[in-house]
Amino acid sequence: MSFAKGKRVFEEYGYVLDFLEEGRVLSRVGRPVHTPYAQLLGENYFTLLEVSLFPYVKLDPNERVFIGKGDRPQVKNVLGRIRYGELTPQARFMLPEVAKFIIMSNEARFIDLLNSLQSISPKMHAIELLPGIGKMNAKKILEERTGKPFSSFEDFSARTGIQGIARLMAQRVVEELSTEVKYRIFTRD
Repeated sequence: MSFAKGKRVFEEYGYVLDFLEEGRVLSRVGRPVHTPYAQLLGENYFTLLEVSLFPYVKLDPNERVFIGKGDRPQVKNVLGRIRYGELTPQARFMLPEVAKFIIMSNEARFIDLLNSLQSISPKMHAIELLPGIGKMNAKKILEERTGKPFSSFEDFSARTGIQGIARLMAQRVVEELSTEVKYRIFTRD
């Protein structure tokens, strides 16, 4: 996924990584949030976000929450983007599972991505950025998709012999969010 430089993109939905009923002290500004609070993973751009919630709201891990413009029944304010280091221990624990859930729930989108990834340089293809996919597996993937694009995760596994591509994608999402990486497939700076 690429993002136009300077263009602001916003998430419409986020998935709950952690919910704190009593609120918390925001590390960036040092002030407390006394209403229910949650840390979310954005559905489209895998943005890490923090939100304050209405007093009556209780959220479950992995729950999908509307955070876009307009009437938000659960979210009082989108407080902003956060970095991986600002996540609670529970949110860090949930991140791989929630990322995989988003990928599995949007299979067509991520299969299209696998079918459209391009070379990064003459010696490296973007597919090689996925954990466990080296040059040999990348070559097999490229040969298979040249003949016929992949139609599903199951089709991908059957034709390449690589199992758990959604899990590998989720691992790459976590890597992009938690470390400094030179190239990004799923997230934005």
